[in-house]
Amino acid sequence: MKAQPPPSSGPSQRRTLADLLAADFATLAALLVAVYLHAALSAGYLLLPVEGIAGALAVLSVASVVYGVYYAWREYPQHHRAIAFVVGITLVTLLAHAYIIGNPASGYIGDESFYVPEGMGVLSGQHCSFGGGAPTNCHLEHPFLVPGLIAAGMAVFGAQNAVGWRFFPVLLGTFSLPLLFGIAWKTSGSKRLAYLSTLLLGLDVMFFAQSGSAFLDIPETFFGLAAFLAYFVGLRWWKLDKYFFAGLFLGLAGLSKETAVFMVMALLTYILLFGEGGRGEKVYSLLKVVVVVGLVFAAGMQAYDSTLATPTVPTFVQQTSYILSYGSSLIAGRLACQPTIGYFCKYPGLPGGPPIIPTDWLVFYSPVAYFRVGVTVNPGNLSFTGVAYYGVTNLIETWATYVWLPLLGYALYRYFRTRQPAAEGPGTPSRGADPHHVDGETRFVAFAFIAFLWGYVPYLLLFLGERVTYPFYLVPALPAMAMGTAYWISRNWFPKWLIAVYLFIVFLFFFVYFPDKSFLPDWLRAVIGH
Repeated sequence: MKAQPPPSSGPSQRRTLADLLAADFATLAALLVAVYLHAALSAGYLLLPVEGIAGALAVLSVASVVYGVYYAWREYPQHHRAIAFVVGITLVTLLAHAYIIGNPASGYIGDESFYVPEGMGVLSGQHCSFGGGAPTNCHLEHPFLVPGLIAAGMAVFGAQNAVGWRFFPVLLGTFSLPLLFGIAWKTSGSKRLAYLSTLLLGLDVMFFAQSGSAFLDIPETFFGLAAFLAYFVGLRWWKLDKYFFAGLFLGLAGLSKETAVFMVMALLTYILLFGEGGRGEKVYSLLKVVVVVGLVFAAGMQAYDSTLATPTVPTFVQQTSYILSYGSSLIAGRLACQPTIGYFCKYPGLPGGPPIIPTDWLVFYSPVAYFRVGVTVNPGNLSFTGVAYYGVTNLIETWATYVWLPLLGYALYRYFRTRQPAAEGPGTPSRGADPHHVDGETRFVAFAFIAFLWGYVPYLLLFLGERVTYPFYLVPALPAMAMGTAYWISRNWFPKWLIAVYLFIVFLFFFVYFPDKSFLPDWLRAVIGH
């Protein structure tokens, strides 16, 4: 008699994995609380447990990853290739960041010059104060979470160690890739789309550069992706459902950067148009997300304001007001149009030349060097870039927006059209089988379309309102752009050999702007020039 396989232990293993992830989250929260309490109370002894908490977080994180891979590999043998892909691209990206994380060791990459000193201030117990009507030692124009993560990294690795202030951004940027893989696969049911979406995001120049820098946008994007994945996989723990977890992570995204409001709007729009149930159930779901986002944001901001920002901004309402007023005060200058040479418009009198406006983001602009060191070698008089971080998207992917965006729009048009009653007469059934059912491809298309529009169009409107806009504001929209590009090149009429050619060109663009190419001979670095 043939032996039967042992029964699956899936439910118990899932609970174990969920408990490990919950412990990870709680330990990270404890690390941030210890750092902020030390800063608020100026009590040196509160830093004593930080290294122990950080060690526990490292052990729990590794255990969660290893156990999660083991569980998935054992429980889903039919998906071994997908699991291997996710593990592989995560490890390769992590190693690439590890190779460059300490370079530059002393200089700041772009806006690190703002946020790293602020993290040092948090670590030293420095309280916010106003000087001349503006904060002199805190950046109250943004929420506090990312400087807290920077401070936590420095508490472990040292305040003068670049690894410390870039550690958490590197982790969050790297693990954004498996989050996007999960979103793409869960929405579409297609591994091919998930592979391509993840690979394209990993090869985006700006996403990689910001993931290796102490900026605000990557933590915001990571928590936003975590919220979307929690919603699409139907995450539940205890009595908490997917709407709670989506709101929790979106609240954390908002505590990273206030522009996460557009990610909140993207999820709310998706739920309203494609969520489960009727209109009443959708409205109830929207309210649950909004309430949790609001509570997490308000509680987090108030905890910071009550400890490090009082009496400058004693309540979260006042800091939120300051954030909004500061953003509205960033006027780029009135548009000056010159009809004599067509409708060419410019901003007069701006330092540094004309700004990079949102319409340029999807067309072309000269790559912005967040940090660059030039090198000249003699003999040979070779000049090349020693190390450089560029704030430019992978334009080979960006230009594809003009193809995939209309494709996605047309796919959604067909979906909504088939859900309408036919024109033969009253009582004719809908051509869609179930008005509440959304097929996998439509879920994928709808999410990518909505997430991109909310990640890009608001900045067009802000530009029309003459507000300052920077190219890196596009970072939260990059996952959606990767999904849209993947949709285009995965169509049946797109030859497989051309997919390989396209990906190779995308990789070349990424390689040219890779921050540190010291492994290449000098003559080749001189030829590349970046």
